[in-house]
Amino acid sequence: RPKDLADAAAGFDGNGGDWAGDRMPMAWIFASDRKTGKLKWSPKADWGFLNRGVAVGKGTVFALDLVMEEVLTKLKRAGRSMPTTSPSVLALDLNTGADRWRYPLDVLVKTLHYSRERDILVVACRHRIDWKDQSWVLAEKKQNGAGKMRGLRGEDGKVLWEVSEMPYAHPLIIIGDLLIDRWG
Repeated sequence: RPKDLADAAAGFDGNGGDWAGDRMPMAWIFASDRKTGKLKWSPKADWGFLNRGVAVGKGTVFALDLVMEEVLTKLKRAGRSMPTTSPSVLALDLNTGADRWRYPLDVLVKTLHYSRERDILVVACRHRIDWKDQSWVLAEKKQNGAGKMRGLRGEDGKVLWEVSEMPYAHPLIIIGDLLIDRWG
């Protein structure tokens, strides 16, 4: 979305914007037939799909539909109207692209992790940044504040567990019953 890029001045810091929090999301996610290249489905995001916010398993594509805090601030400053929906995790049927379920987010999530063995999608916010009044708000004004992590059942999006008492670092690795963060 070229106008979004220009209005948000996103990714212009020399490294694509990853460290500055101004990574632009993608407008569409699509699937194509691997033999013919023919487009199978292509839903459009309400906010945007993050390139690192996608996981696939058991016939489902899980995708984050949101915009990073810095991009949101810049788009608002440029006078852009924003969606009225909450940022969400989407579960899309791998074959058809149809919605299986949506989980509205109350915290900023930048990555998704899926365990096929347990059918658990780990939805994690490293530092608590809450969604309030159509904006992202830092929950704790300190470095390495507690994050928030949830395990959603892949089949239906039901919350299976939630933890929010300590900070952690991503990326996360799921091995059997273990969830390991970057620092081990």
